[in-house]
Amino acid sequence: MNLDQINELGLQIELKAIHLLTPLLSFLVLCIILLLYLLLIRDSIKLTSLKYHLSIGIILIAVLSVVHFFDYEQALANDETFPSRFENWKFDLVYPYINQLNVERQDIKSFSYDENLEREVREDRERFEFFSIVYTTEETKDLVPLTIDYMQDGKSKTISGLFEVMIDDNAQKPYITYQRLEQTLPHGYRAGMYNLQVHVGQGSDPRLGNALK
Repeated sequence: MNLDQINELGLQIELKAIHLLTPLLSFLVLCIILLLYLLLIRDSIKLTSLKYHLSIGIILIAVLSVVHFFDYEQALANDETFPSRFENWKFDLVYPYINQLNVERQDIKSFSYDENLEREVREDRERFEFFSIVYTTEETKDLVPLTIDYMQDGKSKTISGLFEVMIDDNAQKPYITYQRLEQTLPHGYRAGMYNLQVHVGQGSDPRLGNALK
């Protein structure tokens, strides 16, 4: 199965939402609310009047957000098959496709343990998920927060995130390997690097505080 077919099947996996407000309708309602209050604010001279209009606008936007939240929650409750359909698509199609992609290799110019990133992801789970490279194999070890400078097509590039570190005693110098997904897929599988591994010698393990400058 090719990438276009996987993409098409992924697009078919949607929540059977009750759609109190569809995304398009919500956008139109929001635009109307903002336009109406911009007109009111334009004619407002007193600061108290301005604050009044802004407060009402904020309340209406908040109500709209709450409606969407309950719409989504109700959709999850009504569509019990969504999780299994998504998992089947991910494990049966997406991961096998990524796993068969060519493994690319690039030399590392420098790397360092990113203490700031470590603190951020420790305090915020969403940040952890954002900075995590997707790994499609179950053998993934602990991920290490690193900032890496590497060469690609003769150009220097920098990447920061949580990466798997592999000890390679035969490595003459550190390098990275990864598989690149060329096309974005539904459900958060963006085009880019997957299964990125940082290969270093025993004496260059960044988990022990080593850095390459």
